Amino acid sequence: MKPIYLEPDEEITSVIDKLKSAESRDVAVVVPKNSTLFQSLINLKLLQREAANLDKRVSLISTNKIGARLARQVGLETYANLGGLAGTAPTATPNPIPLAATTMIDGVKVNQYTGPQGSESGEVVQDAEPAQPVEELPKEEASPPAPEEGSELAPEPAETVPPKVGETISVDELPSIVSRQKTAPRYKVERTPIDFKLPWKSLIATVIILLISFTIIFVFLPKATVTLTLQAESKSKTLLLNAKTTADSSPSTIAGSLLTSEGSTTKKITATGKKDIGTKSSGRITFYNKASSSSVTLAALASVSSSGKIFSLNSAITIPGASVSGGSVVPGQASGSVTAAVSGNAYNLQSAQFTISGQGALVYATGSTSGGVTKTVTVLSQGDIDKVISSAKKELVAEAEKDLGKKGEGQTVLDGSVRQKVKEQDIDRSVGEQVDSATLKLTLSLSVIAFDKNAVLEKVRLELSKGITDNQQLVLPENTSPKLTFKKYDSSNSVMTFNVEAEGFVAPKIDKTAIAKQINNLTFDAAQAALKSQSEVTETTVDVTPSWWIRRLPILPSMITVEYGFVESTK
Repeated sequence: MKPIYLEPDEEITSVIDKLKSAESRDVAVVVPKNSTLFQSLINLKLLQREAANLDKRVSLISTNKIGARLARQVGLETYANLGGLAGTAPTATPNPIPLAATTMIDGVKVNQYTGPQGSESGEVVQDAEPAQPVEELPKEEASPPAPEEGSELAPEPAETVPPKVGETISVDELPSIVSRQKTAPRYKVERTPIDFKLPWKSLIATVIILLISFTIIFVFLPKATVTLTLQAESKSKTLLLNAKTTADSSPSTIAGSLLTSEGSTTKKITATGKKDIGTKSSGRITFYNKASSSSVTLAALASVSSSGKIFSLNSAITIPGASVSGGSVVPGQASGSVTAAVSGNAYNLQSAQFTISGQGALVYATGSTSGGVTKTVTVLSQGDIDKVISSAKKELVAEAEKDLGKKGEGQTVLDGSVRQKVKEQDIDRSVGEQVDSATLKLTLSLSVIAFDKNAVLEKVRLELSKGITDNQQLVLPENTSPKLTFKKYDSSNSVMTFNVEAEGFVAPKIDKTAIAKQINNLTFDAAQAALKSQSEVTETTVDVTPSWWIRRLPILPSMITVEYGFVESTK
């Protein structure tokens, strides 16, 4: 017979379909040990009933001992392996003998079976469905929880004696994992009443901690920023300063540093120029004069053309006048040599007719030209050289400026103040030379005078502070700086002159600390009224963080930040 192999999760319907498809009357079904077929006795009953309907003898091959016993209970033959099917009689139990049935504490009914005398094992088999109705045992009263293992109240574990083969075992004698009944002895636990006392000391300590925390938060958490808008007068000045590399105490001079950098590069120049080295077409053609009886003289280099191709007359010729013979006009004739204006085989003409520049249609020429050859070669042009030199200079300047920036780190270098000097420029080929490429060697030197910008700001501050009274202050905009423009270098290149366009504000002098002490712990409205009472203040704003804080400034003046801006006065 051909065995039927099942998957562990194969349903009973699939097993029955395979049984129907089996051609042999004797069918061996190989069931995995963990197959779902053994999870319910109903599955086995359905299989046995379908086998009877099909008149087929089904044998189960499985190493699951419990599942095998359940199968034998419904009348199916079981074997441990396929070899046993061939040489051993089945161990089926045609008349299963159920033992006692019981109802567990959790309400689950369990049937217990034992195999026939002489079977391999006397294991107890549990099934969720009894083979026949049995009487339910009365439920036991709930036992108190068993004491923990190792405690003084814990009873000594009883010695477990394995049952004999074929012996009937009562439910009370089964282990707890089989019978699901709690076998721990009952104990009476005495409970001592709890004498509750209010923890006054802890409550008082908690209240004190909360008060201290609230005080600290109230004093140190809030922060305020007060912004004042003051009337101010703008003041501007243009200075002419010199950055000098040598010491000088002049008011218009600041200290400067001479920075230098040098770089060299070698570049390949690709020749792209074109040069025509072909030969020009030439020939001797015949000139005709039908215009009049007077002769026509053509000067040397006179222009002669045919189909847009221009030739020039090599030497002057005179064409005789026309005559009349037999009633017909006979043109005067003269021959002359012509040469094409440019080279090329396109100027090789055969039996062409030529027109003469400055003459009418009755003065013309005919003839052929030859010897023109087209040939163009690549040469080095000035444009090729200039392009590569420009590119090389840009690279050298960029590298040198980086070097100058590192050398003058922290100092200011004005745009346009970097000087360039070509120390070497060599090209190994000449302009117009027939080559594919040439080589450029270029060495460039850069220099600049750098200076400290703070020195410029100090000069600006001194200049703008002239004429300011004691109750006024000069304020330079924080987000802008003076505009610096490079002018020139002196002849020795040791002094750099540049323009400075400076601007500032002359505003009332205020004491930020005094203002913070004046408005601390005031409400917003009271603080703004106190600040606006001063004539120089035109507008105030108050911001407190966190935003959900009460509309009152912090108690500590140090938690108040005073800032001010300006509005230009109309004076």
